[in-house]
Amino acid sequence: MLMVSCASEENLPTATVKLAVVVTSNVFDVKSDGAVVNANVSEESTAPVTNRGVCWSTATEPTVGSNAKSDGENGGGSFSETITGLVPNTNYYVRAFAENKAGVSYGNQIAFKTHLVTPPVTDIDGNVYETIQIGSQLWMKENLKTTRYCNGDEIPNVTGNNWFSLTSGAWRYYDNRSENNAVYGKLYNWYAATDARNVCPCDWHLPTREEWLALINHVGYNGGKLKSVTGWNGPNTGATNETGFTGLPGGFRGSSNLLFYFGTEGGWWKNHVNDEAFVLTSFSDGLGNVVLGKTTGASIRCIKN
Repeated sequence: MLMVSCASEENLPTATVKLAVVVTSNVFDVKSDGAVVNANVSEESTAPVTNRGVCWSTATEPTVGSNAKSDGENGGGSFSETITGLVPNTNYYVRAFAENKAGVSYGNQIAFKTHLVTPPVTDIDGNVYETIQIGSQLWMKENLKTTRYCNGDEIPNVTGNNWFSLTSGAWRYYDNRSENNAVYGKLYNWYAATDARNVCPCDWHLPTREEWLALINHVGYNGGKLKSVTGWNGPNTGATNETGFTGLPGGFRGSSNLLFYFGTEGGWWKNHVNDEAFVLTSFSDGLGNVVLGKTTGASIRCIKN
């Protein structure tokens, strides 16, 4: 007589159950007290994943026995987890994990460092800006919004077609929409950006070509480390904002009175006679340098004296 029996999943021998395959994809949006981790779990086993998340520590190879956070979901697939409560200016190690009947499996380890806490800066109009230490430089992590120079003199708001013929400082909102100001700041022509009265908050200044180059060298020519992970149109290639610079695509007011690249490109004036700007784009994790023309409207970031 032939006898056949079937075992339920719960009764399968442990040896037939494989650990889930886990990948810690990247760490982005690092702050002074937290970061976001992307991960992926592949259920390449005979048992489902019942728990998944990330674990972190100041020591290498963190485990669920140290600091761990589950994402509240079962099964495989991609997920993101925000970790908080970290200590500023500290090195951390993080890796994703997944659990099934075979045990807990871990992804690759990624190291990151939380940002130093730096004081905000206030401009002549009372706008308050967050700041970020990147290497030896202290930067504003927001685009400039002021309507006055450091000495209190007004910067004219020019909205008409005479913008093209200006030979003195002016500012405008992209597409004359004031709602763009909160996130993207204002657009300034080269004359305003480089005026001796100083468009930046007092004790801060428009970065020189050499100061921009120092920033570029610090990130290894990787523009993704300078781009905000939000506020861009897709694909926002390579954006991690690892430095906290939070570059945003404020677009341009062209010398020919055209508006272009809002949402896909950001350009920031350099303090240079050749009306140069530093540029980031949604379609690349690279970075560039362009000559815009003195009547072009572009964004401004300031650096501490």
